[in-house]
Amino acid sequence: MKQWSLGLGTLLCVVLGGSIPLLAFQQERLQLQAPIPEVAGARTVELPVLPIYAALKEPISGVAARQWAVYHVESGTVVAASPDQQMVPIASTTKLLTSSLVVSVLPLDASLTVSQWAAQAPGSRAELRKGEQYSVQELLQALLMVSGNDAARVLVEGVTQAKGLDRSEFPRLMNEHARQLGFEHFSFADAAGYESETKGTATDLTQLLAHNLENEVLKAIIGTKRTIITSADGRETAMTNTDELLGGQGVLGGKTGFTPDAGYCLVSATQRDGKTFVVAVLSSYEWSRGGASRVVDLLTKTAFEDVVIE
Repeated sequence: MKQWSLGLGTLLCVVLGGSIPLLAFQQERLQLQAPIPEVAGARTVELPVLPIYAALKEPISGVAARQWAVYHVESGTVVAASPDQQMVPIASTTKLLTSSLVVSVLPLDASLTVSQWAAQAPGSRAELRKGEQYSVQELLQALLMVSGNDAARVLVEGVTQAKGLDRSEFPRLMNEHARQLGFEHFSFADAAGYESETKGTATDLTQLLAHNLENEVLKAIIGTKRTIITSADGRETAMTNTDELLGGQGVLGGKTGFTPDAGYCLVSATQRDGKTFVVAVLSSYEWSRGGASRVVDLLTKTAFEDVVIE
């Protein structure tokens, strides 16, 4: 049996100084005999009984986001989360589930053709052209690195055609896949997260990213800063990852997202000294991608400084 002690510092305030949130911490450590609390939106995970669970003396407050969660991968525990874990729009973080479904259905070397419907996708695009052909792996790179809604549509058609279904059936497949993985707090209306009806929680998003990291191909893609994909006819397109935290100490990667309804979102994983934390932020109050990145970075640093596993 492991002994656990958790001393996440209480966040006293978040001050937006210019464009950079500043956090002050009250450092406290606490040993409690207590069961692991249930967190709304948390996935059910089979874990050994822990003799000691150290909890927060006070809940974390003042985090500059509508919703957030911190997940410790090795124990399968949501160690901290905002109290309101109702399903909200999650924007392009949706593509984590899309990619998980795709790799469960299609071979990575399968070739797919960009349709007119795909090439005309609204929102963020990888600038794929009608008639071009790419491998599934390259389309996953376009999906996860530059958040290409056009790549999402190509993959939608590939998966549904492989199953003999109309492309309109893809959201149903996504919801079924999410349930098969054990998630209960997602509702998918599209593959890209462009629709406001596509919703989830920060707690489930942290665990979805942890699940995807178990797939070596998906882990490699989200951890890649730059690459080039090449169509069958030889046209090259440069891909630069939208995750601004990538390249930081121990950062494994993650997924960004933005729509006006969802706000700026980010779920990101970091691993150091045998510990892995996944942090999700939905709708950063600082209205920018950098704002979401800063909140995730601060929560990640807090977790590594204050969660102690013995």
